[in-house]
Amino acid sequence: MPFHRYGIGDAAEGQSFTDCLTAALHYLSYRPRTVKEVERRLEGRFASPVVEKTVAYLKDLNYLDDASFCAQLIGSRERRRPRGSRALRQELRRLGVEQQLVDEALEGMDETASACNAGRKQATKLVARGSTPQEVRQKLTSFLQRRGFGYGTTKEAINLLLSELQED
Repeated sequence: MPFHRYGIGDAAEGQSFTDCLTAALHYLSYRPRTVKEVERRLEGRFASPVVEKTVAYLKDLNYLDDASFCAQLIGSRERRRPRGSRALRQELRRLGVEQQLVDEALEGMDETASACNAGRKQATKLVARGSTPQEVRQKLTSFLQRRGFGYGTTKEAINLLLSELQED
């Protein structure tokens, strides 16, 4: 994609754009980033117009896409360390994703299933140690609420987990 499309004219400005683009690509090479993260990273080192042109260029190349970033982050959290929508919403907002995109990304999330996934290993450990059902409930409630699950979701997940463990 030619640079002239982004208003890059003289050699000095073009060089600055090239340097900015190189810095942005290097920053993106480690993991996907939000538009705001890239802007924050580049703003101190490059002039605002150059940063804007670089971000526009990266968006056109689909290197920056906040909607797909949200989907990736939620999927990653779901697989590795499940969290409630409250914690995910807070993390995405901290990373600079617009509220509307966050709401759309979290729309179809099954929080009860996520809470069960998050608490299953912990519940198994507690039962294996000989904890009473009341102790299991108390500790799992704290554990799941620290991960951003609401009280209703936590209560429902704990009931499901305890019934699963009683069957085994």
